[in-house]
Amino acid sequence: RPIHYDSQRQLLLYEELPGLPLFDSFSGRRPETAKLLTMVGVWLAKFHALTPPLRVPARTRGEDAGKRRLFLQTFRRRLSSRRVESIDASLRWLLAKRRSFVRTTRQTLVHQDVHSRNIIVLPSKRSIGFLDFNDTRRYDPAADVGTFLLHLDTALHGFFPVRRIRAIKRRFLDAYFRARPLARRDPTFNERVNIHQAWMAYQFWEFSLSYFP
Repeated sequence: RPIHYDSQRQLLLYEELPGLPLFDSFSGRRPETAKLLTMVGVWLAKFHALTPPLRVPARTRGEDAGKRRLFLQTFRRRLSSRRVESIDASLRWLLAKRRSFVRTTRQTLVHQDVHSRNIIVLPSKRSIGFLDFNDTRRYDPAADVGTFLLHLDTALHGFFPVRRIRAIKRRFLDAYFRARPLARRDPTFNERVNIHQAWMAYQFWEFSLSYFP
């Protein structure tokens, strides 16, 4: 949790959370990794079940529109114009779907940056904690689930074959749905997760093109 803000240095100090990032706790042992991801699923479900304080802002249309412009700037520098036109059409479609979710979905607290460097495994390995709530908004909870599922594809790539990664991801999802049964009963939840995963895939692609020539 935040404990002090130094306005002169623009420095935000957080309470220390002992342990290792989840990424550094991954190993080739599937049962241990699956257990950790089960804890992540339960924690995230409980976070999404909290009532958002009124002071927490909702994610705005402008944020997504700004991301799309950033994506296109990068893609135009590295890809053919025909390829960029096709990407822009996909991005516009994804934006329309994401906006429709905001209109029809109950918004919850959403972390917006769920990945294994922002999750700490405590020394006992019996509990976890999350870091970096700077981007927390009121938004569709499926966005966090989709973001983390996409992240797992890359984070676990060096440890397990694709078949095992899929099984581990199912363990995470099963834990999330058990702790938040309303999501399991929501007929649109899986579609929303997929849409958010696709949006984040473009974000990862843009990041790779920007920082790895």
